[in-house]
Amino acid sequence: MKKIKLLLSLLVVLVLSGCGSEKLELNLETIYSNLTDEYAESVKMDAESLEGVYGIDTSLFEDYIIVMSKESSNADMYAIFELKDSEESKDEALYFISQYEKSWDNDYFPEETAKVEDGLTKETDNYVIYIVNEDPDKILEIVEGK
Repeated sequence: MKKIKLLLSLLVVLVLSGCGSEKLELNLETIYSNLTDEYAESVKMDAESLEGVYGIDTSLFEDYIIVMSKESSNADMYAIFELKDSEESKDEALYFISQYEKSWDNDYFPEETAKVEDGLTKETDNYVIYIVNEDPDKILEIVEGK
């Protein structure tokens, strides 16, 4: 009997956790303004740089923002991709993340490599969010407006 109650409770939790998922809406320029202090020594990447350095086709996104440290010895960055309704859009965002992680897969800056390895990736219906920072959860709260 206890097993049945446990299974029923688990089933109710699983069903309810799938209900009410809201579509995330983010204002990328507001996020950029809100994160200025956290990423003071950073630069916003433009489409030409993304396409040239990472081979990213920015036309696959509704919108995006990528902010990286100006210093090559600092891995701190965040990337937010607003996806179009295609799997290709999501794949392109995840490709960028994999390329960024590969670029830090070395022994030159072990502390920074550790930050990249601990980077936070969040996928929603319409966004892919990637954060590299000493406290990525704090940055995610700012991004989500919490």
